[in-house]
Amino acid sequence: MAKLDELDPRWVVEDREDGQNVNDWHWSEKDITNRAKKVASDTLTCTTLVEDDTISLRLLALRGEIEGEAVALNRRGKRGVFFDFDIKLEWQGEYKDRYGYQSSEANGLLTFNVDQHSIDEISVDITTDSLKTSTTNIILNALRTKGVSSLKERIQAFYTNLRCKYDPTMAKEIHQRQANKQQALLQQEDAALLMAESEFKNMTVEDEHNQKIQQLNQKTAEADKTNENLRKRKQELDEELKSAQYNYTSAAKNDQSSSPKAEPADRVKKSATPPSTGILTKADESEAEKKQKQRDEAFLAFLEE
Repeated sequence: MAKLDELDPRWVVEDREDGQNVNDWHWSEKDITNRAKKVASDTLTCTTLVEDDTISLRLLALRGEIEGEAVALNRRGKRGVFFDFDIKLEWQGEYKDRYGYQSSEANGLLTFNVDQHSIDEISVDITTDSLKTSTTNIILNALRTKGVSSLKERIQAFYTNLRCKYDPTMAKEIHQRQANKQQALLQQEDAALLMAESEFKNMTVEDEHNQKIQQLNQKTAEADKTNENLRKRKQELDEELKSAQYNYTSAAKNDQSSSPKAEPADRVKKSATPPSTGILTKADESEAEKKQKQRDEAFLAFLEE
């Protein structure tokens, strides 16, 4: 109730004898059939329902006029749009195989009844004016599944557009949804950007780590190669040493065999020598050192050659 001396226009009843529905507060009804039909025609004609690599489905035009009516209602400040339409739409479909060699077209008619409560449950009657072939059946199956689903989305878009024109509350809700969607998209983009930056940093650290590992592996390979060369050189030196020792031994044997005249004297000397007592005299030690020195000098001379 309005307070005393407050002239709320909703409660001023002196202007009417019955005192009812002042300023359309309690109810109002507006015929919007023509406007709704135009919006439906603009939304549902000359549009593509399905487009992929093999199937193309389009809505061409209305066949005849849209039958039915639409009204905008107001009930105590709450507004709504109600419609009930019978619609016939001409459709066209094209099928191509994935290689582009086989192509076939078909066309026909979509017939359905729809109101604001049955958009998601509409029953669509599909007929075709083309010969029924295997490719035509493929087109019809795509129209019954993907095509009808896309048609429902377009009818829902028509209803939302119509409500926004006659219901400011709905327009605000749509605007708020779009703003929320845009905000969500921005947040997703920010999150994706942060993730990309994090991945880039991780990739940079990983690249540096891999570079260090590559350098270490390269140094290890160089060290292994150096060790292999040293091992081969050691083998060569060992072989040279064995060859030198063999040649020295052979030369010593040849020297001994090349002095046959001294052999009888040696034998005589050895036979004249009294049995060894196991103790070396100073003369024996001097002779042994002299022979060892001669052998060493001969070995060094051989190595120098």
